[in-house]
Amino acid sequence: MCKSCLRPVRWVLTDAGKRMPLDPEPFEGGNVWVDHYEGGMPIVRVASSRAAVPAAEALVYLSHFVTCPNADKWRKK
Repeated sequence: MCKSCLRPVRWVLTDAGKRMPLDPEPFEGGNVWVDHYEGGMPIVRVASSRAAVPAAEALVYLSHFVTCPNADKWRKK
């Protein structure tokens, strides 16, 4: 759950090892997808655009930073 807006989030790790909150439901226009799992934790990749997602059938998500009304409070500078 997001501490700011209280919406549900799904915590994942990026392929660079950073924690990222995702909106939990797939989103057709998203650009984040689960690449693989390590120890039960989803490891995601982020594309610069939806067109860069490798497989058309991949479930894609949005970073919660895109939809959270308080995202600026949590972004690292």
